[in-house]
Amino acid sequence: MDYKKAIVINDQHIPYEDKKINELLFDFVSDFKPDIIDILGDVCDFWQISKFDTDPKRKTTIQKDIDKTHEYLSILRQICPKAEIELHAGNHLDRLRKYIWRKAEELASIRSLNLGFLLGLDKLGISLIENAEGYRRRGKLILTHGTIVSQDSGMTARRMLKHFGLSVICGHTHRGGSTYVTDLLGVRGAWENFCLCDFKLAKEWRIGICNWQTGFSYIYYYPDRFEVHQCPIIKNKFTALGKEYK
Repeated sequence: MDYKKAIVINDQHIPYEDKKINELLFDFVSDFKPDIIDILGDVCDFWQISKFDTDPKRKTTIQKDIDKTHEYLSILRQICPKAEIELHAGNHLDRLRKYIWRKAEELASIRSLNLGFLLGLDKLGISLIENAEGYRRRGKLILTHGTIVSQDSGMTARRMLKHFGLSVICGHTHRGGSTYVTDLLGVRGAWENFCLCDFKLAKEWRIGICNWQTGFSYIYYYPDRFEVHQCPIIKNKFTALGKEYK
C-alpha cells in the first residue's frame, strides 16, 4: 500500500529536555524509520532572553543550549538520513528574533544571528517554519506549534480545529488531547501533542501543579486519508507497534 510514515514531536525545551524519555523516543524513531519528522516548536527553551525573571548566574549559557539543540537535531538526522525533517520555531525559539528586534534591531540582518544558521539547519538538511503562528499543511492536516492554551486537555484542540477549519495537530500546551467533529465536510480531528521536557521546567515558570503529559504522535499518510496515533509516555514507558519501550 502506498503511504508515508511520519513522527510528530515538540516542546523538548532544551536544556530542560527529559533525557530518559528522549532516549526512548530515539529508539522508537530508529525502529519506525519515518519518512517525515515534524518538530512542532520549542526544541530549545531560550529562557535567558525571556521576559520572565531569570537567574542572572545562568544567563551566559545560551551558546551551550544552542550546541545541545544542534546535537539533538543531529541525532535525528543520523537516525533518519533520508527523512524530510522540518522544525517549527514556536514561541520559545522565536524569542531570539524578538529579542534582537526589540533590543538590537540594527543587528537583525546579520546572517550569523539567524536561527537557522545558529542551529546549522542547512547542513543538517532541516527546513524551518518561523514563529509560533507558522504552519505546514500536509494533505488535509495542519501542523503548527500554536499560540492557544485552554485550561483542560482537548479544549485547545477544539479551538484550533475551529480556527483552521481543517484537522490540526499542535504543540505548545504540553498536554495530550484530541477532539473530533463530523459534518457535511466529513470527519475532522484535532490533537494536542504532549511535550518531551522535564517537568522541573515548570518551576522556572512559577507553575504550581504541573498539568502536563509527555508523549508524541506517529502518523500514516495515505493518498486519501491520514491516521494519527497518539502515544503517551507514562512512568518512562510506552508501547507502540507491538513493542514496549522502557
